[in-house]
Amino acid sequence: MIAKRVIRMACVAALLLCSCGTNYVSYTDTISVNGVELFYAVEGCGRPVILLHGNGGSHNDLETTTRQLAQEGYTVYALDSRGQGANAPLAEYHYKDMAEDVRQFIAAKGLTKPAVFGFSDGGIIALQLEVMYPGTFSAIATGGANIFVRGALTPEFESYFLAQENPNPLNVMMMNEPTMTVDDMKQIGCPAIIMAGDGDLIRKEHTELIGNNIPQGEVVIVPDADHGSYIYHSTRVGDLLLDFFDRIGYQLTPLLAMSFTGIVVGLATFLIIGLFHPIVIKAEFYFRARCWWVFLLSGIVFCALSLLVDNTVLSTIFGVTAFSSFWSILEVFEQQKRVDKGWFPQGPGHKKQGK
Repeated sequence: MIAKRVIRMACVAALLLCSCGTNYVSYTDTISVNGVELFYAVEGCGRPVILLHGNGGSHNDLETTTRQLAQEGYTVYALDSRGQGANAPLAEYHYKDMAEDVRQFIAAKGLTKPAVFGFSDGGIIALQLEVMYPGTFSAIATGGANIFVRGALTPEFESYFLAQENPNPLNVMMMNEPTMTVDDMKQIGCPAIIMAGDGDLIRKEHTELIGNNIPQGEVVIVPDADHGSYIYHSTRVGDLLLDFFDRIGYQLTPLLAMSFTGIVVGLATFLIIGLFHPIVIKAEFYFRARCWWVFLLSGIVFCALSLLVDNTVLSTIFGVTAFSSFWSILEVFEQQKRVDKGWFPQGPGHKKQGK
């Protein structure tokens, strides 16, 4: 009796744990877009935000920002740009190719007008994509981005950078691109926040040129910051992004911000348990407790399905069905006792056993 009670309590605990579903995701993967493989990380639950790192970096450069946004109710897609991070290096790079990569990534993931934050090269890619495909983003945020080369960098850095001998392919791109214009900025229709540090490699005047020519643009010069100090493993840029998203209304409504997974799983659990009750009665009626192995097999199958599917809700429902099947093994024996006591009518299974 004690063993049976322990098993029952374990089954109840498992059912309760299974009913606590969540939409929060955290994983890494690769995807084929525009002729290249891109590594990316996903974290959070909510409206989508794409993060794009700087030249020669990786999504890990923005891990603090990723965590901040995810914890505040956004699903963050942090990409490694082509030929960088975990991706195989290439012999040649162009910002328009990278913009096309991101566009195809958005389409492949089924995202609808996500927000984007790009640091340095990532900011160039974000602006370039919106210029090439207007209306792609709901909001754009950049840090230390430029729309053309000459005159955009501080004089000291420009003279040093452009004088390189035998630059690597990524630097070759930076020396000749991007080639966007002020008129391009005037065509961007979504809200934008254009940021740079007060000690940035990008001239303050160039940052203002970008932000002031985007119709819904604003400029933020971050104090006591260089090109990347407010971004690399810093909460400063995340705070600025959260404030920006809040001001433009890029957040879930209170209703949509709620997770309905628990309700869905709870209802499914209620229905599954309710369904198994008459199944146990009918099984015992026709086969007595000899059918216990059917419930065991059913439980094993649904446990396997629960482990194999990626969808959280479906996996949880399969888990509930599995433990309901295991519970039914005990219940079919209990039902047999009830029938023997005369509480339920005997069926063909009883008569056959009686002979």
